Order: sequence, then C-alpha cells, then structure tokens
Amino acid sequence: MVRTWARRPLASRAAKRALDVILAAALLIACLPVLIAACLAIVLETPASPLYLQWRTGMGGRSFRIIKLRTMLTGADQLGPPLTLCADPRITRIGSLLRRWSIDELPQLLNVLA
Repeated sequence: MVRTWARRPLASRAAKRALDVILAAALLIACLPVLIAACLAIVLETPASPLYLQWRTGMGGRSFRIIKLRTMLTGADQLGPPLTLCADPRITRIGSLLRRWSIDELPQLLNVLA
C-alpha cells in the first residue's frame, strides 16, 4: 500500500518539512523554561533520568525513538500492565501533574526536529 503523502511532489514535501522544523524549533525555544522546570522537578522526585526513551513503529513500519518526560517510576513497564490506568500507582506525583497539563509530551518537539 502506497501512502498518499509519498506521492506528493518533492517541493511540497520539502515545504512541509521546513514548516515542521521551523514551528517545532520555535515552540521548543518558547517552552524551554517549562521543560527545564519539569526536568528539575522530576530529578528532585526520582533518581532516574527526567527523559524517557522508547522505540515505536511509525509510518511504513519504520522504527523511531520517542522522547518524553518521565512520569512513572523507573521500571514501571515490569511492574504492571503496558497500559496506564487512571489512578495507576506507578505514576509519580509530579508525573500526574505533567500528564494533566500534557507537559510530558513537549519533548516530542525534539522528535520532529530529528
């Protein structure tokens, strides 16, 4: 199955990529103070890295590494089911706040740049 995006002209794909990079970079710079504060809060609450890296499968079956802020205890994937429940005890206090405001998703702007 051929995706419709792959059939678009090269100039159209290049323009979209340029717009994605410009917007992601601008948003990342604007959100940098919030990201730094969130990382500091995570480090103060848990001894682990504030960033969570995971491999996912993208368009065309390509694997890519996703970057998010850590909102769960280290090793949470071994401590319970792969899906997170509403009141999951593996979610940290800071993590629940980050999830409520979707701040944990901000590092995905780095994924766009990569």
